[in-house]
Amino acid sequence: MKKTWFIDEDIPGNSNATLTMQWNTADQGVSFNTSSVTLSHYVAGVWETQPLHAATGANPYNIVRTGITSFSPFGVGNGGSPLPVSLQHFDGAYSAGKVTLDWTVAQETGIHHYDVTRSENAASFEKVGESITASNSLTAHKYNFIDAPVKTNTTYYYRLNIVNQDGTTNYSPVVKINTGNKADYNVTLLNNPAKNNIELNVTSFQQETANIRITDLVGRTIFSKAYTVENGSQVISIPTATLAANKFYLVKVNINNQSYEFKVLIN
Repeated sequence: MKKTWFIDEDIPGNSNATLTMQWNTADQGVSFNTSSVTLSHYVAGVWETQPLHAATGANPYNIVRTGITSFSPFGVGNGGSPLPVSLQHFDGAYSAGKVTLDWTVAQETGIHHYDVTRSENAASFEKVGESITASNSLTAHKYNFIDAPVKTNTTYYYRLNIVNQDGTTNYSPVVKINTGNKADYNVTLLNNPAKNNIELNVTSFQQETANIRITDLVGRTIFSKAYTVENGSQVISIPTATLAANKFYLVKVNINNQSYEFKVLIN
């Protein structure tokens, strides 16, 4: 069988499910026998099979398995036939302008390569790279792929196209990666009135440049400097020695194209 089913619970735990798998003739291998079929479940590194049964229906075909209490992945095969790639893990993370994807497979039978595809709408995917299989074996392998550069403030969806040696393709679950949003940045003024220093608390989810400018109320620039901020929260102190006492100034901060402005009284 040229298909693998990845099934998860909406709310993990306490399930006892009955699953019905369905496929078409085009999904079957040349020697696939619909009268002797097992629905297998990959659990703890091993394909757990059930007794052989005849599939019901005809293009599409069906097979049922009861008593399912854990999920993903499942495969359909004949007794003793090799099951397709077992994708144990597929995940990703964003950092410093790049997305790093990693996946682990328990076995690779008849697999040629993995196409890494990406989408911004979870519907139309484009290929951004590929990884050739490490081997055609029953042993576990780990893979990783770096997608760079990527846009910030964007939600990406990634999917593996698992390309078999016979040219057919299976698909992994979709991984959602957020490369930052407005909620990941924040700037607050810690002291107003300010004396000696203006204190700003800057929060960023990655290393960024915070451009800070101080003007008088007419708009003339009194102070301007670019600060490098790291992931997390940090305090930036701006000396007030060049600012006149008992006057108001505007403190303007721009980070990742997001602007903040504060009216500060200097004591």
